[in-house]
Amino acid sequence: MTKTDLLTQLLLLLPPSAPTSQVLRRVRVSVTSRQECNTNYATLGDVFRQLFPRGIDESLICATAGPGQAVCRGDSGGPLIYEDPPPEGRHEAVGVVSAGHGCGDVSFPSLYTRIDVFLDWIDGVVYGACSVASLRAVAK
Repeated sequence: MTKTDLLTQLLLLLPPSAPTSQVLRRVRVSVTSRQECNTNYATLGDVFRQLFPRGIDESLICATAGPGQAVCRGDSGGPLIYEDPPPEGRHEAVGVVSAGHGCGDVSFPSLYTRIDVFLDWIDGVVYGACSVASLRAVAK
C-alpha cells in the first residue's frame, strides 16, 4: 500500500434521504490530484468559488472510493488514516473529513483537511502557553 491508498472511517455512507448509521463504517480511498479535484469541483460554478475562493489548495486532500462510498451528512470530523503495510501495521491520522458534494458521487472526491498543515495551531489550542510553538517564541 502507498500513501495514496488511505482508509477513512465514516459513520454514514448512505444517501441524504436514508437514515443515519449507528455503526462505524470503513472504506479504502485513493488520493486524487488537486488539479483533477479542482477541475471537477469547478463545474459547480459559483457555489464552489464562494466556498473555495482559492480553489482546492495544499491544505486539503482529495480522495475517492467507489460509487456510494464517500463522505456524507454526519461524517465531518472523522479521520482519514494512513495504514502502514505489515509487519509494522502502524496507523497515522493524516486528515479530517471536511466536505464533499453528493454522497458517494465519484465525480466529486471527498475533501479532507490535512492535519500536518495545522499541527502548530492544534498544539497551541491543546497545550496553550506550554505548546511547542509558544516555547519556540520564548526561546528566541
